[in-house]
Amino acid sequence: MRNRLKLLVSVFVVLFGFQACDNDDFSNIPDAAKQAFDKKYPNTSVHEWDFDNGYYVAEFNNGGYEAESWFSTSGAWVMTETDVPFRDLPSAVQTAFNQSEYANWQIEDVDRLEREGLETVYVIEVESGELEYDLYFSESGILVKAVNSGGNTGAGDYLPSLSDDLKSKVQEMYPNARIVDMDVEGLYIEIDIIHENRAKDVRFDANGTWLSTSWDVPLSQLPTAVSNALAASEYASYRIDDIDFYETPDTSYYSIELEQGNIDVTVRILETGEFL
Repeated sequence: MRNRLKLLVSVFVVLFGFQACDNDDFSNIPDAAKQAFDKKYPNTSVHEWDFDNGYYVAEFNNGGYEAESWFSTSGAWVMTETDVPFRDLPSAVQTAFNQSEYANWQIEDVDRLEREGLETVYVIEVESGELEYDLYFSESGILVKAVNSGGNTGAGDYLPSLSDDLKSKVQEMYPNARIVDMDVEGLYIEIDIIHENRAKDVRFDANGTWLSTSWDVPLSQLPTAVSNALAASEYASYRIDDIDFYETPDTSYYSIELEQGNIDVTVRILETGEFL
């Protein structure tokens, strides 16, 4: 369980005397939050309450695992983060991880995230040397995304913040899509979904205008026209490092990362084999 942020908050409370929740006295916790917890987790005792990022956080034992459940000030449940050993992950997640490029990385932490309006996801924190990544897997074992975290991810970073308007747009564009996560990257909003049994990244601008949707493509699924175009180009001897397919309001194309020695290049090719 990632408690770095909580530890820092506790230190500041002690040093500067800020008023916070008394962990041993639940009387200052709103009844709405306590009632919401009891409804979601009946016959379960809360070990400790905290106030973090504007939410009331209940620490408790969830099926034998340490967990934190987050509630708004009005008592609405928003998220539960449960610390799960790798051995107890769904078999599909274990298999997908063991077959991934991160299989030999050191596992630092595993969390199950259950969030209002979003798909349940398992986040496996791994590291190799100075690299640290958070790997997001669906329950069915789809690797939704790998985030270079630098070891700085806290539970508050998992809080859902997707507007109903954007949810509706995604569902309209991709019927039956399961929304997994959302990030704000500068001026862009990136929504991770599972659609047609594959992970897709849907990007909007700050005004909610759709810009693109992309997903990974295995080399074996690259169209013959695209493969032939590469083979006939100046990049014929380059190694293919990564392939993504992009849908945009104007066109669709394959974005292919290539490398040769110290040279890295990205080319864009239409499905017909034309270079953009």
